[in-house]
Amino acid sequence: MTERITGVPVAVLDSPAVRRMGLKVNALERWLLQQPRTKHLMRSLFAVRTLTKLKRSLRVPRGRGEFWQAGRSVAGIHTIDHAGTIVREWADAAEEAYGVQ
Repeated sequence: MTERITGVPVAVLDSPAVRRMGLKVNALERWLLQQPRTKHLMRSLFAVRTLTKLKRSLRVPRGRGEFWQAGRSVAGIHTIDHAGTIVREWADAAEEAYGVQ
């Protein structure tokens, strides 16, 4: 989970780009995010910063500055398989369970 993208906790996949960026906001940013009057300003600044980084990353060769947002269930992913393999596994499981071919 990182707060550096939008100011609220967001799940991202671990990558070198994420490690360089850092996962936590610094003390000043954290304090400003906790204050009712400055919270929206800080989130807006984070959004503008993120958009400029995204725009700049479109010109950089793939793989160097990438980070991918992930859902909360990403912790259960241990391998990355091809879609065809997954479909075959599910079809085999359905055939065993229901006798469907």
